[in-house]
Amino acid sequence: MLSLAIDFGTSNCAAFLADGKGTIVPIPLEGEGLLLPSVIFSEGNEHDGVVTQQKNQGPILFGKAALQAYYQDPLSGTLIRSPKSFLGSTIDDRAQAYFQVAIENILRHIKTLAEAHPMSLSLKDSSGKGIESVILGRPVNFQGAAVHDGNSQAVSIMSNAAKAVGFTDIQFLMEPMAAALEFERTLTAESTVLIVDIGGGTTDCVVLQSSPERYGQFDRAGDVLAQSGDRVGGTDFDQSLAWHSLMPLLGRDEVLPTGMPIPNSMHMDAICTRDVPAQYRFSRSQRKIELLIKEVGDSELLERFLWVQENNLQHRLISSAENAKIELSSASDVVANLDFVEEGLAQAINRDDFEVANTYSTRKVLAVVQEALDQASKKPNLVFVTGGMGNSPMLRAHIANLIGDQAQVKAGDMLCSVGRGLGIYANQYSAMRLA
Repeated sequence: MLSLAIDFGTSNCAAFLADGKGTIVPIPLEGEGLLLPSVIFSEGNEHDGVVTQQKNQGPILFGKAALQAYYQDPLSGTLIRSPKSFLGSTIDDRAQAYFQVAIENILRHIKTLAEAHPMSLSLKDSSGKGIESVILGRPVNFQGAAVHDGNSQAVSIMSNAAKAVGFTDIQFLMEPMAAALEFERTLTAESTVLIVDIGGGTTDCVVLQSSPERYGQFDRAGDVLAQSGDRVGGTDFDQSLAWHSLMPLLGRDEVLPTGMPIPNSMHMDAICTRDVPAQYRFSRSQRKIELLIKEVGDSELLERFLWVQENNLQHRLISSAENAKIELSSASDVVANLDFVEEGLAQAINRDDFEVANTYSTRKVLAVVQEALDQASKKPNLVFVTGGMGNSPMLRAHIANLIGDQAQVKAGDMLCSVGRGLGIYANQYSAMRLA
């Protein structure tokens, strides 16, 4: 029995196919690449554009192709980045339906690719049915205002989307638990392991009693010593870096003739690309920015900001911050190119800038780690850091300082550990169904 494991991440998606007999294969989602950026672009400017596109009224693009289409003509359609990050938010029924269809389209795209994989084709039964079983990763707490209601809403949206594309057997597994399964297969002795999964939208931790003997067991509830999670992740670091290093180039720090600083709400709305009300306000802020330019007195910086608003370039700003963040994982200083705003416009950013910009987000990540340590009845002797933000030398250093000498800190495949762990779980689940 085939099961498809999908790590539907805030920043990237990954998928693995398992047959219940020990074979687990990755599904290429973008060319030969295993990662698909969690981005969808559809033609048209209506708020329900993604919904209408499902009715074959125009092309839908995913991943890098979606970003490229947006970069070429930001006003030609609707771009949704990180749809997962909206699922736990306080949104009305119409918005929930909107994001559910976006999730459906991405899941359908992944399912189609998986069903075209040679392993699927070779095992398809005579009925011709596609893959019906799916294991979906989920954070401990989805992003949103109300933890419990937000979690229930998010799981419901994900479940309904999975059903709509043809999955009939839908299971969820906590993302840090999936990463723990992937790490556990490398162990040679009994260990108490702290998993720190710093993803695009959330940070999740689990403390698991692990061993080679326990690996492969399906029910691990008794081995979980602690679990914690909060809605802070890589996209928060992108947003803070954009605010700190990029928005001053767009007039964030301009002052009024009275000597008072200008209101910063519109600049904040611009970079809050995961906030539906903020994006709605920013899309209608042209007149306010024009009045502010007159009040300040022909501000070149605010003229740039107006250009961003008029041309729907706020997602490119966040992409520039994200790219700078990624480059700072291996370089001490980088240059963020903002040619799309103005020819020759750029901003130098170094690791100190990044740390100062993200003091608050760093504290939130460390608080999640500390909560797991406080909950656990045993101190971990191994720490496994994964997730995209696990690449940050600054964050890894802070985590190592927090842990101290009590445990060895290790890092692995930052972007596919959760997906592979979900594949391991999918194989165990399929084996149980076959038994």
